[in-house]
Amino acid sequence: MKSKHTRAPAWQRGAGFCAALTLMFMAAASLASAPPPGYNRIEETDAAIQYSGTWRSASSSNYSGGTASYSSQQGAQAQLSFSGTAVQWIGERGPSTGTADVLLDGVHVAAVKTTSSQVMNQAVLYAASGLTRATHILTIQVKNPGPHPGPVWVDAFDVLPFSTDNTPPTVSMTAPADGSTVSGTVTVSADATDNVGVTSVQFELDNAPLGTALTKAPYSLSWNTSTVPNGAHILLAVARDAAGNVGTSQPVNVTVSNIATRIEQDNPAVVYTGIWITASDPTVSGGTAIESNQANATATLTFTGTGVSWIGYKCACAAGYADVSVDNGPATLVDNYSAVTEPQAVVYSASGLSQGTHVLHITVTGQYDRLGNSAYIVVDAFDVTQ
Repeated sequence: MKSKHTRAPAWQRGAGFCAALTLMFMAAASLASAPPPGYNRIEETDAAIQYSGTWRSASSSNYSGGTASYSSQQGAQAQLSFSGTAVQWIGERGPSTGTADVLLDGVHVAAVKTTSSQVMNQAVLYAASGLTRATHILTIQVKNPGPHPGPVWVDAFDVLPFSTDNTPPTVSMTAPADGSTVSGTVTVSADATDNVGVTSVQFELDNAPLGTALTKAPYSLSWNTSTVPNGAHILLAVARDAAGNVGTSQPVNVTVSNIATRIEQDNPAVVYTGIWITASDPTVSGGTAIESNQANATATLTFTGTGVSWIGYKCACAAGYADVSVDNGPATLVDNYSAVTEPQAVVYSASGLSQGTHVLHITVTGQYDRLGNSAYIVVDAFDVTQ
């Protein structure tokens, strides 16, 4: 049950207190009808590739260069000697294609199953990047256990040679506009160019990736602004080329302003347990707030929306710790201490929630910051974002 008393708030009562490069390997299912920017294509007939065992040739307009080689013989090898920092093996996938071991410089790095439900010509079957600037040997070795082995295909290889390209890409943000106010879902876009070719553009929001890297133009994505708190945020774009050069756009400053509904601390949507004390102060929302220093006292808000902020009061004299959770998820420990008094402070926010009803649960721990003077926490109001 909730027990309420009215007296001067802790932040007034305690005014005196307040004054005191590695290797990266991957098996991929992408297609490579043309090599990536900066890569050179080496066809399967090139002298740089040495074959051992039984290999046969097939012709088709679907193959790179019009021909490809294949083998079903256990242990047959196709060996490419190349000088570069990245390489990818181009072959065929299909319902009855086989399996191969991949060796790089004599070290087994992958076992690639090339089977797929549909035939895929010029598929990237294996790729390695971040290699040292040296001559390397990539070996494809047929590995077909069983009575009916399927063929392993070698169509081509793409190699990223040693680059003398030191020119970074040029990239600029085109949306949203610098200094704009945004809400809801907005388009984030950029233009990027390079003297050889742009390989990716990664957007960043507040120095963290926003979405996945985009590998071809147009460089654009949709951003749901309700996944971040209202207020100032910074967007930028980072472009990369095949030589590893990086170009960064000028930052774009935006203000997120999604509609928020203020729920005062005495709203019936907020349920309290333990001892809470109501205090009046003209600096707090609505002129009153509620506080507690009792361990395990709780304040629970049930709300409908996609985000919520707890509005509190941060200072040295109401410097308690509180455990906060949403929908009975993992608790976050919130420290209410501040050397400078901050009325109507946003002490906790959750955003990007599914549209619907949620529960915010605050538990007083009875503990407080070592720089503070009391374990009080203040519940002033809540802002709910729709």
